[in-house]
Amino acid sequence: NDAQVTYPLVYSKEDSWNLVGNPYTAPLSSRKLFSDIDGKIQGNVIFLFDSKNDVYNPVIIDGKEEVVIPSLQGFFVEALKTNSEMIFKRSQQYIPKSSSYSWTNHNYLTLNISNGEKEEYIIMGMIDDASYGFDKYDAHKLFGSSKDTPEIYFLKDDEELSVNVFPNYPAIYDLGVYVGKDSDLELNLGNFSVLPDNIQVFIHDKKTNTYSSLCNEKSYNFSIKKGSTDERFRVLLLKGINIPELNGENSGIYVWTDKGEVNIFSDSYHDLHSIRIWDKANMLVYEQDYTKGVNRLDYKFPKGVYNLELEIGDNWIKGFIIEIK
Repeated sequence: NDAQVTYPLVYSKEDSWNLVGNPYTAPLSSRKLFSDIDGKIQGNVIFLFDSKNDVYNPVIIDGKEEVVIPSLQGFFVEALKTNSEMIFKRSQQYIPKSSSYSWTNHNYLTLNISNGEKEEYIIMGMIDDASYGFDKYDAHKLFGSSKDTPEIYFLKDDEELSVNVFPNYPAIYDLGVYVGKDSDLELNLGNFSVLPDNIQVFIHDKKTNTYSSLCNEKSYNFSIKKGSTDERFRVLLLKGINIPELNGENSGIYVWTDKGEVNIFSDSYHDLHSIRIWDKANMLVYEQDYTKGVNRLDYKFPKGVYNLELEIGDNWIKGFIIEIK
């Protein structure tokens, strides 16, 4: 087939999923396809069926890398608006420049869930124009049908997402997990190399009230009952604060607010002893010693802007602003 092939995309509030596919006996370059797809499908994401795990894995179509869509491969997309279409052309064919190419994204961070045999993933990424809410850069979850494969998804307002793109750090989101039977599961990061040096990724297990660094500890293991669990986990992507005295943004110290509470984490290399919080009138509001791991300050701060002071080694370092919303 050398002709152009056009797929009309059906959109409605009830169901905007469409099954389309590469009509050619040659793989297509997502880079070449991007200009036509952009703005027509939710998140510029296609969902390929993984027959080994019986799940649908998201693949972002963009103009930055050579992701290949296999020949005669069907996939699902979610229409972004009415009266749109996807156009496939022979000129979009992938012409290999080397023996290496990918059928999956490698420039986005993934959060993987597995039970030792079956696995699935969701995608995280940062784009300046994105928002922290659901927008055109994000993609809804398309669930599989396996009772054996665990599935994970972002929860944002009333949306269940396979792809969550945010504008900057910190980015904090609730996670949902579904399993078809009682299971022992593991969470870990994929495409780890795309993370900058000064970024930490934590899983907060609200059931045990513990934080696990997926950058330091590599994985988080837990047991879960059959069904959907939407209240237990949060994922936190955090950026180290800028301390010129401690190598700038690679300070290894992370401070963030979450639901009116102040949290702090320091890596084992830096000698953080204590934290002080001052109000705008330069009155000391609260002081607490730092212990290993993530520390939540044991104080309910009223909404407002505060000054943070850190005792690192023998020095008190000032000049950090935090806001309680």
